Amino acid sequence: MIDIKAFREYISELVYETNQELENKIEHIVLSVNESHMTKKLQNKSGVCLCVSYPDAQAVGESDNVKDSQQAFIFVCQRVSPGQLDEEGELALYSELQHIMLVFRDFLRGAESDCVDIIPEESYKIEWEYQIFGGLNGLSMGLKFTNYD
Repeated sequence: MIDIKAFREYISELVYETNQELENKIEHIVLSVNESHMTKKLQNKSGVCLCVSYPDAQAVGESDNVKDSQQAFIFVCQRVSPGQLDEEGELALYSELQHIMLVFRDFLRGAESDCVDIIPEESYKIEWEYQIFGGLNGLSMGLKFTNYD
């Protein structure tokens, strides 16, 4: 199982690289155990947030070739009250968050890491999100990877 501090550092480095390419920067990185934990941590945050679930792990392999199959979810989102934006404003927000997610995904695809070996055919599916974590809109992406003991 990946060391959670090493995983956070990995995500932080990717956000730093991503922000170099963005006009509208990712302002907060938030890792949490589950949805209610994430909601609590995001309560007073404004601006663009990159939210990441702690990766789960499933040990696979034999004693001479042990590895962990892991999964995490990544969210690029921003707090918006229902009705706060008109149709054009909402479309503009989602467009900007989509751009941020795609730039982040590009850096994720190109990143070399000793701690994360991404399984491309089971990763990178992006979905739209509305009013998650107590009032944020944006996009989510699943990430599956292996980690060797």
